[in-house]
Amino acid sequence: MWIFAVTLGWFPTSGLGGLSYMILPAVAMAWFQVAALTRLTRSAMLEVLDSEYVRFAKVKGLTENVVIWKHAFRNAAIVPVTYFGVLAGSLLTGSVVIETVFAWPGTGLLALEAIRGRDFPVVQFVVLFFAVFYLFANLVIDIVYGLIDPRIRQD
Repeated sequence: MWIFAVTLGWFPTSGLGGLSYMILPAVAMAWFQVAALTRLTRSAMLEVLDSEYVRFAKVKGLTENVVIWKHAFRNAAIVPVTYFGVLAGSLLTGSVVIETVFAWPGTGLLALEAIRGRDFPVVQFVVLFFAVFYLFANLVIDIVYGLIDPRIRQD
């Protein structure tokens, strides 16, 4: 924020408006999560590419793209998809900090002001909202598991 908004003046420091107002908060929120997701995906792909069925697909004469996308990536995608469930919760709770720093109105700032003002019904609602969002995100992740891996599907 100091470099890009204050020193260089490329982005606004706070408030809501056009796309330029969303770039710094989005980068601040997703920076470490994208790095972790990239590391997880890479390690899962390296593990799957070393498996026997991928070597067998290469020996059968399939092209590199078919081997990677049809055989390797579908099996390696389980790990990053699992991380998306954790990521959804951390992005939502991380919004408290982002909304405070960038002066955005939202559930995170509402929760912080409710805690400061000892408004317990609002605090309970925000906690319940975060919990329901987290549960819904994990339900979606479980459905995606079934789409990725046919062994997980139920009849």
